[in-house]
Amino acid sequence: MNAQELKKWLAARGCTFEAKKAGSGHLIVRRGKLKSEIPMHGARKELGTVSSTPSRSNWV
Repeated sequence: MNAQELKKWLAARGCTFEAKKAGSGHLIVRRGKLKSEIPMHGARKELGTVSSTPSRSNWV
């Protein structure tokens, strides 16, 4: 899964996005009171699977 696919997957589950300050190429992902960060650079770079991070998978 690349960054764009992850963003679509998260958006379908009600997450919102905002650009991180200072143009780092990362997005801040929010869902309710929870937030995380995903890199958006390297369009073809694989990020791994969502299930590979079980500590984070329960908030989506």
